[in-house]
Amino acid sequence: ANLTFASGVTDQAFSVIVWTNIPDAAASRVLVAKADITTNSSEYALFATINDTLTFRLYDSTATKVAIRTSDAAITMGSIRMFAATYNGGGGQTAASGIILYQDAAVIDSTATEDALYVAMRDGTRVLALGADSVPASYSGESALCRAIVSGVLTASQLSALKNLGNGFWGLNL
Repeated sequence: ANLTFASGVTDQAFSVIVWTNIPDAAASRVLVAKADITTNSSEYALFATINDTLTFRLYDSTATKVAIRTSDAAITMGSIRMFAATYNGGGGQTAASGIILYQDAAVIDSTATEDALYVAMRDGTRVLALGADSVPASYSGESALCRAIVSGVLTASQLSALKNLGNGFWGLNL
């Protein structure tokens, strides 16, 4: 149940933050996934698509339904950036509308793909995968400085404060 934000009936609010250098490659690159190694299903996943867009997915594994939010344009590749996804825990058929994507603490224009049959994520035997999902492993090839998952929705100003802390700690200028 660690790092699970759902009961199968309702979702809970949470945020995922990753400081990483994502390589520009013709493949999906998983940053964080709460994946089930036996069924290859997930609760949630943050990744860069083959088109270099940032995507956050919520999986309702019982109904095999997915709520998705994808950036409208490619994200920055080949240099360290801070990416984040926040989810308000609204669940249901408009769950994807409760997701906000960020790059360097700035909101990214994005599109929600709703599923009318999505109810909520379900906790199973999932493990948290960093830089890969499981079965089969899909290593992202990215160099991550730090990943964080927190309960609740972080605001743009909170993400900006975290970005500034990371800038100071790692000597970045994001």
